[in-house]
Amino acid sequence: MTRTQESVTVAAVQAAPVAFDLAATLKKVETLTAEAASQGAELVAFPEAFVSAYPWRYAFGATVGYREPEGRKWYAKYYDSSIAIPSPEFEILENIARDHKVNLSIGIVEKAGATLYCTAVLIGTDGTLLSRHRKLIPTAAERLIWGRGSGDSLNVVDVGFGKIGGLICWENYMPLARVALYQRGIEIYIAPTADDPVTWAATMQHIAKEGRCFVISINQFCQVSDFPSDYPPFTPESHDRNPEGKPWTQDDILNHGGSCIVGPMGSFIAEPVRDKQEILYATLDLSELTEARMDFDAVGSYARPDIFKNREERENVTTSGGTWREGPGSSPGQHDPEKHIEHQDKITPQDQNKNQATPPRPLQFDAALEKRVVRKIDRHLIPLVMILSGMEEEFDLKPGQYEWLLTIFYIAYILFEPFGLMWKVIPPHQWAAFTVMGWALCGTFQAATFSWAGMMAARFFLGVFEACFAPGIPFLLSFFYRRNELGFRCGLFLSAAPLATCFAGALAYGITSGNPKGISSWRLLFLVEGLPCIVAAVLIWFLMPDSPEKAKFLNEEERAVARARSVRQAGKDGGSRVGKVVWRDVGKTLLDIKPWITGLMYFSCNVSFSSLPVFLPTILHAMGFTKIHAQGFSAPPYFLAAILVLLTCKLADHTSQRGLTITFLSLLGAAGYIVLATTTSTAARYAGVYLAAAGIFPCIGNILPWVLNNQGSDTRRGTGIALLNLVGQCGPLLGTRLYPQSEGPYYRKGMWVCAAFMIFNGFLALALRALLKWENGRLDE
Repeated sequence: MTRTQESVTVAAVQAAPVAFDLAATLKKVETLTAEAASQGAELVAFPEAFVSAYPWRYAFGATVGYREPEGRKWYAKYYDSSIAIPSPEFEILENIARDHKVNLSIGIVEKAGATLYCTAVLIGTDGTLLSRHRKLIPTAAERLIWGRGSGDSLNVVDVGFGKIGGLICWENYMPLARVALYQRGIEIYIAPTADDPVTWAATMQHIAKEGRCFVISINQFCQVSDFPSDYPPFTPESHDRNPEGKPWTQDDILNHGGSCIVGPMGSFIAEPVRDKQEILYATLDLSELTEARMDFDAVGSYARPDIFKNREERENVTTSGGTWREGPGSSPGQHDPEKHIEHQDKITPQDQNKNQATPPRPLQFDAALEKRVVRKIDRHLIPLVMILSGMEEEFDLKPGQYEWLLTIFYIAYILFEPFGLMWKVIPPHQWAAFTVMGWALCGTFQAATFSWAGMMAARFFLGVFEACFAPGIPFLLSFFYRRNELGFRCGLFLSAAPLATCFAGALAYGITSGNPKGISSWRLLFLVEGLPCIVAAVLIWFLMPDSPEKAKFLNEEERAVARARSVRQAGKDGGSRVGKVVWRDVGKTLLDIKPWITGLMYFSCNVSFSSLPVFLPTILHAMGFTKIHAQGFSAPPYFLAAILVLLTCKLADHTSQRGLTITFLSLLGAAGYIVLATTTSTAARYAGVYLAAAGIFPCIGNILPWVLNNQGSDTRRGTGIALLNLVGQCGPLLGTRLYPQSEGPYYRKGMWVCAAFMIFNGFLALALRALLKWENGRLDE
């Protein structure tokens, strides 16, 4: 907005309210505002908690473990003298501003439900509420009576002649809160307070010179006589004493004032006034703002966020140097690259410039509250995605049934893999519901096909919808979980696949052994497994949250914490996880070797994974089981794999050693295939299946969070997961062709090929680990 004038007259009202009397206090506000307006003031500022009392010397009878009945009665009086927004009483304040054509800044005790807040409001000349800021952290005993405000309320409002904002009392000692206002371009900084030491004026001078802005500090001049005669601290029966150690008298001063107005170079325009009621006036020459900022800009030329080097900053702050990492042990002078090389993100200096318009993110919050938020997300999100993962596993035709039906599925999957980026563009609950519904209908329609062409079409579109849906779930989880939490949650999602294989066997046995006459078992199987997915698609539309700040199962405070966690994870994208794709980031990801390495790792695992359903029935048949009874014995290896997915993902999250974890699992899987390739013993071969399954599934469970954690923005994460699947899903095209019937029942060539790919997977994990260690070493230099 273009400045409408070059100067403005402001007024700082140093006075006291009529304590605990809302009506009388509002009349006093009217009188004092009229007086200031008559002197040409266009901005009139009142102290902290002016409407309608700062409860001097009294905590309303609250002590640890006990509240006095008399204190509760006085608290009720205090509550009744506070003001709600909106309310008829607040409308009086709006009318005062409108009638006198002033911008009115005033401290109020705001009631919202059963909670009181220390609030500063700014009302415009037309009577419109322009901003409302609740005190972030009440000080000492204030916390017994006032709730905590939210950082989202730190607003700066352009009223035409300048940008107005401010902080309340000891908030002015909070450096990051001040920076939030500087970043928003504050020009007239209002600091209502109830603190009256003489050193306060020096703080105001410092803020003015630091922010290169005008500062208006307003304090109450308050005496005992401003309170009711029976106010407990000042009655003759009270044990409270004045600073001289004597009983309080009506003339004793509770707050000496000290209001002042400071220019942008730190000099007083209106000197501090103490020990009397007075309205301070000043005419601010707004051209001084630009002059003062010639040699200092706290959030521009003098901004150096890279100075934050403690562990919390490594997790949370994007630096102008361009890169940040996360991991245990990353503190100054104690950097151990072995401890955090598994997680690396890159954020460009241009990304940092985009962040300049947003307030600094809070560096920490209550740990218990954060744990509660994570538990709620776990309860509401993880079961939903686990169910969907299980359904996905049950739908696939097993290799060996019809080779081309399987092939056409993977061709469609690979071709449509880039559509996984739609999770970034379209609200996830809509995109997931659409793709799951399409996926469910295609799967169900397989039961109604009577021709080769019809089944091929159904399988093709099944691959299309699965490509659009399945890879997006880990991407969605990255919206909600931090890097050291994501692996285990991806593990929970992926563990549903081997578990579903267990239950699918039992379900298939039940259907094939007792299906109604006149309908083929395979048709009935598609119907029984497909129809629940249609119901799931409807549930997704209503239950799946798009992002942490839109999670309906969290309350306002919990959403704020979830959003702060999201900012920590996503950097510049943390405020809004759904939006446009940044094509520049897509290009950077495609040119980055790291997602290509993880894609080759996924390819290697899928070559081996896709072969399991081929040879496992053969081994079980050799043990003497019929085809139907073998379904039950195929479940234990998958069950073991599901358990190990959870354990290894949790271990890698805790140690930040995902590369070493994948290497070990790869060798474990390779050992299983070597056993299968070198022995003819049925029992040994069955044990080899356990080793193979125990290596393959957990490897995949750890590869997915690794590719997500090694990209620095949502677009890059989405591209990385799409590239992972684009390369990785080519694996089954090879894996399902390694076991021709002519080489049965031992399939030695196929076993050796799978063993080689698992060893290759371990080599790739070590290579990526070394690359990340080298890049981190360069950063530390």
